[in-house]
Amino acid sequence: MLNKFWDLKEILMTSEEMEVILETDLEGVDFLDKSNANHNSVSKIKDQSKLKLPLWISTSLRKKGWLSITPPKYLTQKFYNLLQADPVIADLRSKTKYFYDICLTFISIELSNNVNNINNNERNEIQYWKNWQKCLITTVIKRHFFLLQNSFNVLFENQKILKMICNSEKEFYEKLVNNNKKTKYYIENYLNNNNSLENEQETKVIGKRRKTK
Repeated sequence: MLNKFWDLKEILMTSEEMEVILETDLEGVDFLDKSNANHNSVSKIKDQSKLKLPLWISTSLRKKGWLSITPPKYLTQKFYNLLQADPVIADLRSKTKYFYDICLTFISIELSNNVNNINNNERNEIQYWKNWQKCLITTVIKRHFFLLQNSFNVLFENQKILKMICNSEKEFYEKLVNNNKKTKYYIENYLNNNNSLENEQETKVIGKRRKTK
């Protein structure tokens, strides 16, 4: 827990703002409402008020049942269809730098609701987010495998696709490239030299045997 608390990436990700709708009146937290310039500590934010709150606050209040989180605007059926068809060409970075983290956090919260005594509309909505969850997992696998395949290609570094990857994908790709460079350096400076040394020693041994004959 402490590691996560001091993780800069985690702090930046959970600071991303989400659109929320209050499901109860909240008193003494008017500072959360950016439209309130007076910040009167006894003022009240009314039920059904729409706010933008950091993800970490949104998820905490959502678990208490005090608000609902509006789905990110990019989680549309159109974008779902694109990811299903070919996730590699999708521009995730234009949506958010923390695409997987934001989406999977939001979906996990939506799926954590009690599924007992729900109507057909609620059941359909749960199934919709389950489909999204599966789609995102498939997207992660396919896009990371694509980056893995191309990490050995020097020319790939100039490709447009690298401007469309989110932060986690960028970090993954950079680690692959660095590891490939280290491997290449090892082969060129150690493995090849050792092979040359072994060949030289073998030649000397053969020469000595011929002289003794």
